[in-house]
Amino acid sequence: PAQTELALTESAYARVLALAPGYYDAADRLAMLRAQRHDFAGATQVLDAVLPHLADPTPARARQAWLLRRQGALGEAVEAMHRVVTAAPWHAWGWRTLMEWLAEDAAWERARAWLEHWPAALADDAPLRAQRLDLLRQASADETALRAEWARILHDFPNDQQLLCCGSDYFWEQGDKDKAEQVLLGRVPPDCDNPYLLARQVRVLAWRRRENDALPLALRIWFQPDQDSAWAQNTAWTALAEIGLKATAALR
Repeated sequence: PAQTELALTESAYARVLALAPGYYDAADRLAMLRAQRHDFAGATQVLDAVLPHLADPTPARARQAWLLRRQGALGEAVEAMHRVVTAAPWHAWGWRTLMEWLAEDAAWERARAWLEHWPAALADDAPLRAQRLDLLRQASADETALRAEWARILHDFPNDQQLLCCGSDYFWEQGDKDKAEQVLLGRVPPDCDNPYLLARQVRVLAWRRRENDALPLALRIWFQPDQDSAWAQNTAWTALAEIGLKATAALR
C-alpha cells in the first residue's frame, strides 16, 4: 500500500509538470520522491527539465547538490553547495545544509575559510548565525573573533531565548562563567516558562551560591505542566547537587 501511494503521488506531480513545466515546487517534490527510492537518474532528469523554465535557478541548483550527497558524492556535493551559496548568498537553506555537511565531514579548514564572513543578506537570520558560530567553535576558529561575534549577535537579538541559551553555553564551556552570567542578566523575564533558559539561570545562580534564588527556579522546571524537558531537569538537579542542595530539593 505504501509503495502504491508513493507511485500515485509521483504520478500526480508528473502530471502537474506536464501542464506547468516550470512549477518548481512540484519538480522539487518529485525529485525528492525519486531520490527516496534511489532513482537518482530520474530525480536528476526532473531537475534538469525544470531548470530552463526558472527565473532563479538557485533552489534547483541546491537540490542538485543535495542529490549528489544522497548518492554518496560527499565532497562533490559540498563543493556544489558552496558554489550555490556563493552565487546566491541569501539562500538560507543552502547555507544551513552546507554547514550541516561541513560538520558531518569534520571539514574544519573549509568551515573556517568559507564561514569567516557572513552575508549581510542573512544578518536577520538568528538561528543560522548561531549555527555558523557553533560550527566555527568546532572548527577551532579564532577565539577572540568568536567572542566578538557572540557579543554582536546577542546585541542584535537580545530577547531571542534560543540565542540566550546558546550564548550562555558558549561562554560557560569556555570557562568564562562571569560572561555566561552576563548573557542572562536582565534578559530572562520574571514569568519565563522556558525550562531550558531557566536551567541555564539555575546553573549560574548555583555557581554564585545564591541558593534561595536557584531553588525556586529549579522547582518551576521540575513541576511545569505539560513539559518533557529531561535535559533541563537534570541540569538544574546537577547544579544544585554541586552546592549541596540536592537533599533540600528532594525534600521540597
